[in-house]
Amino acid sequence: MRSRAIRVPVWNAVTSFNGRSAAVVNISRTGVLLVMDGTLPPGRKEGVLAFEFENGTRLLQCRVVRQRLEPPNLRETYPKWHVALEFIDSEERTAEVVRMVMGGQRLRRAS
Repeated sequence: MRSRAIRVPVWNAVTSFNGRSAAVVNISRTGVLLVMDGTLPPGRKEGVLAFEFENGTRLLQCRVVRQRLEPPNLRETYPKWHVALEFIDSEERTAEVVRMVMGGQRLRRAS
């Protein structure tokens, strides 16, 4: 049985998938969980995930693993979509971007 990759919670990461804004819930070396306002178009299984950093944008190729409608919480009036993406870019490029996202989280939590 394959073990699951360790997931790290993410706060305030600016990202988009196929040009649509998204918030990151968590990230691991193998993929990311996003929250989006709407579902993705049917049949669109792969795309580009863009992370905005102070020193520029980093892009990763991803594959949609699943998407699920979540009920609104107490602070929201509309339901949100949870979209799980698997990274399909090169391991080196993926590792670089994941390290940048995780590094930014350490700086945010420390301040």
